[in-house]
Amino acid sequence: GQQAIDMIRSGGRHYDAIFMDHMMPGMDGVEAARIIRQEIGTEYTRNIPIIMLTANAIVGNEEMFLEAGFQAFISKPIDIMKLDSILRRWVRDKGLKKGLGVDRVDRQPPEEAGQQRNSGSGRTEHPLPNRSLLDIVAISGLDIHRGLERFGYDEESYISVLQSYTANTRPLLVSMRENLAAENLKDYAIVVHGVKGSSYGVCAQETGLAAEQLEKAAKEGNLELVKNGHSPFVKATEVFLDKLDAALAGLGAASGGFPPAG
Repeated sequence: GQQAIDMIRSGGRHYDAIFMDHMMPGMDGVEAARIIRQEIGTEYTRNIPIIMLTANAIVGNEEMFLEAGFQAFISKPIDIMKLDSILRRWVRDKGLKKGLGVDRVDRQPPEEAGQQRNSGSGRTEHPLPNRSLLDIVAISGLDIHRGLERFGYDEESYISVLQSYTANTRPLLVSMRENLAAENLKDYAIVVHGVKGSSYGVCAQETGLAAEQLEKAAKEGNLELVKNGHSPFVKATEVFLDKLDAALAGLGAASGGFPPAG
């Protein structure tokens, strides 16, 4: 949050939009947006679209988000098509008047999405264009079909996000260890919340569920439960990340190499 404020305040670059997470260490997205809107107070900061990313998109929160200065919010895991609709409305439509209110964009509940993907006792298969590379990725805990569906069957985009996921999850595991050693359950919950969101986002369902359980325990202040679950979670996640890294390296070799993750 503070980094976002500093970047906007510096004036070194003007942005088309700000995507602000809700739960962040140090300063949450609501407070960061308030400072950008009210304390910096330039014409630019009063009008730049600020879009919240949240796993807590609950009916009735629209007024709170509007008062905090958000134009829209997208619930996580992010649906790529709904993200595109937000960009079309708030960035690509140059004729749009600013400050029209909150645009709520929700994903389907998991149970509804699951019903659509499955018919009877079997999965409804979607044709997968150019799926040859991803055919060799078979990792327990990663739902490749669901991930491709989420990314519009764009293999290149999905692979790029998976690369970013493996690169950025390991530092979060280190941060979790540090917060647990300090018995700082508040920041532990925020960090594991990030692991949960990114894991569900790439369809690493098992890792996401385990992170969700640790987050719940941390929010409840149950230090013993967090301590008991932390080490098995970290070990399992590190093994999963190693396997995913190896699979991605194999894909890169098969295709002549991928660009580094952003």
